[in-house]
Amino acid sequence: IVTAGGDGVAGIWDVATGKRLARMETFGDLTQLAFSPDGKFLAAARLFATTEGVPMHEVRIWDATTGRVVKSLDRCHAFAFAPSGEKLAVVSRSKCVVYDRNDWSKEHLIGPLGGCVSVSFLLDGNSLLGVCREQTEGKADRYVIRQCDIATAKVTQESQPLTNAFYRVVVAPDTVTLATGHDGGNVMLWDAATLAPQTRLQTGVRGFAQPFFSADGKSVGAGCQETGDIIVWKLAGGEELGKLFTEKWSARSYYSRAADETFRPEKDPLRFIFSPDSEAIFVGIAGGTLRQLE
Repeated sequence: IVTAGGDGVAGIWDVATGKRLARMETFGDLTQLAFSPDGKFLAAARLFATTEGVPMHEVRIWDATTGRVVKSLDRCHAFAFAPSGEKLAVVSRSKCVVYDRNDWSKEHLIGPLGGCVSVSFLLDGNSLLGVCREQTEGKADRYVIRQCDIATAKVTQESQPLTNAFYRVVVAPDTVTLATGHDGGNVMLWDAATLAPQTRLQTGVRGFAQPFFSADGKSVGAGCQETGDIIVWKLAGGEELGKLFTEKWSARSYYSRAADETFRPEKDPLRFIFSPDSEAIFVGIAGGTLRQLE
């Protein structure tokens, strides 16, 4: 298991013993953290700005066994590993680039996803999904899901725009369904083939909802960022399977960004995830603490 905090520190832990295996340090807010599919590398996205407002964002990749820095990509704020693990998509304010993980050569420049809020691979590894914020003077900002073919760098699908902000797309294991989380405890399920909205699930809580799929693809959960409460539904049909409650919820972001900023990771931090066997849920509480709920 890997954990991250707002102090720029990441840790790798042995699940069986609880022993910390490695500790990696940088600075700023670590807003995204993920192992490569083969477990050899750990990547993190960092947001940081100087007192003069100069951005020093970075995506950094470590060797997961030694903690050695393998690659640093400056001025980047989001990333995604391809399902095969051989490619890494990285986003800056103006570009989206797909790298070959073996030699770190730039393979593809995906222009339509430059500056997107976050990026995800579809499971075939041939397409990228980006959450794009559209800003028009005098009108409310709109958020869309944009799908691009990697080989041609062209847009193949785009969702209808929403004024209800969302910051990431979660892909179901069967790549049939996508999920986005919204304020007011709402979760939207989308058809992955057409990017058409299918179903709205409601958690019944006031905070921003973060959706996450079980590894077996049978369930979808949503955690409330304000209360830590979790609702789990059956993905086929939307039947509610149950509610989970954390005994204590003190997960607060220490640095809140202005409402007009595009990158607001404190609104949607990754705090909820199913275990690989789909039998438990891990919740990030605060202070580097993880709680396991059966």
